[in-house]
Amino acid sequence: MIAFPGPMRYTRRVKLILAAVLLAAAPARAAVKNPDTLVYAAYDQAAGLDPAWEQDMSPLFNVYEALLAFRGAGVGASDLEPRLAAKVPSRENGLLSTDNLAYRFPIRTGVRFHDGTPLTPEDVRYSLLRFLLMDRAGGPSAFLLDPILGVATTRPAGVLIPGLYERAAAAVTVDGDAVVIRLHAPFAPFLSILTNYGRVLPKAWCAAHGQWDGSAGTWARFNNPEHASVLPDGLANGTGPFRLERFDRDTGELVLARHDGYWRARARLKRVVIKTVPTFLTRKLMLLAGDADVIGVSPLYAPQLAGLAGVRLTGGLRKIQLGTLLAFNADVSSTANPNLGSGRLGEDGIPPDFFADKDA
Repeated sequence: MIAFPGPMRYTRRVKLILAAVLLAAAPARAAVKNPDTLVYAAYDQAAGLDPAWEQDMSPLFNVYEALLAFRGAGVGASDLEPRLAAKVPSRENGLLSTDNLAYRFPIRTGVRFHDGTPLTPEDVRYSLLRFLLMDRAGGPSAFLLDPILGVATTRPAGVLIPGLYERAAAAVTVDGDAVVIRLHAPFAPFLSILTNYGRVLPKAWCAAHGQWDGSAGTWARFNNPEHASVLPDGLANGTGPFRLERFDRDTGELVLARHDGYWRARARLKRVVIKTVPTFLTRKLMLLAGDADVIGVSPLYAPQLAGLAGVRLTGGLRKIQLGTLLAFNADVSSTANPNLGSGRLGEDGIPPDFFADKDA
């Protein structure tokens, strides 16, 4: 079990070739050097390992768990299944209010974190509040801030919103063995968002490692932190089938070890190693030598692997996020630039200063 780079968002579902998610299986002609270990050669490394700070948590999807998950490769509402929640809220089971605002999540019993402490509803509530209120610049908090509190940031114009903790604490509550989340307004994709964000950590463990203690009087000190202030890269304590064994920031190597005390079926692999290998040629050689079982491949380089004995390319994967950023170069070099075509505005090309006038 491993989640590959390419975080999923709820906005669109499109079939296309993903440069970051084209996968190749180890060739049959290379001996399997470590049959109980999966080695994945990735493009780049995670910016951080704290689930409230890092935007792309896919390397740690099997370390930290969320309330819900998607079944198999599904991405539709019918594919949702409970994970740390014991049930998926719906109108039919009475866990979704008639106004589509209040979601009740019964928290699963018998689950323990990697350090042996039991999961509690308060840990879930704390993790959700920490995710909302940390809100580091460029981070993922807006995914839950918007539907729950109706704000895109905790700091419009750089100033913390007065009374925001009280609003958050009232929106995310514990009721017996359940956590209740009340939205600002009905929002259909909310459950899908919870498959990626709001992953659960133990409250006491976080506080013991210098993180927010969950109190109203201290949350502002932990808002928009620097990376050095969140959980160190060498620390992780989730409920998933793998635990963090080692992360080397210098080499970008992440090692996950099987957690034999996992509350579900034990993982078949003993270890997962994610290596940061920016150069395609190096990744290809690792694959052919059996030093990597899976590599990321850009469509540009896919033909170099197509047809090789024992190599399987997986493309046409479903992506449910489309980039919203368009970047333009206002000073395009005209020297040997094939993208300019004729160099004159028309069907066959554009002039080098095409993007210089922002109002054109």
